[in-house]
Amino acid sequence: MKKEERDALIYARYQEGYSQAEIGKFYGLCQSRISAILLEKKRGIPPRSVETRGAKSRLSDQDLEQLREILNKPMEDESFPYWNKWSVKQIIKDTFDVDYHENYIWKLMEKMNFTSQRPQKKDYRQQSEIVERFKNKDAPAIKKSE
Repeated sequence: MKKEERDALIYARYQEGYSQAEIGKFYGLCQSRISAILLEKKRGIPPRSVETRGAKSRLSDQDLEQLREILNKPMEDESFPYWNKWSVKQIIKDTFDVDYHENYIWKLMEKMNFTSQRPQKKDYRQQSEIVERFKNKDAPAIKKSE
């Protein structure tokens, strides 16, 4: 359901005599948001567009596509063992001369369908044959049957 449809239903429920608290509970919104929706409807204010909020990104869609290509290539520089927000921040600064705060980098990565991950550490004493035997033989026997 779109916000415009939801807001129209909220206004209709209010006209039917439901309280703002009841409407808010039904739609999972707080009473103050219901009140704001009702005021906007009464005054004829058009709903806000999500696209108009906040500042525009300093990287264009072409820049993001180029960044995606860079991150998809194998790493040539050994200074970054894996991609995380600090390494991506440095790549953006070096390539596009744009400096983002590291807390914003995850939003850019999310926009490109990347996640900030670290490789799982493995114990150097781990024996691969024993691990495989456990995964294939022992673990299914221990696992709860559904």
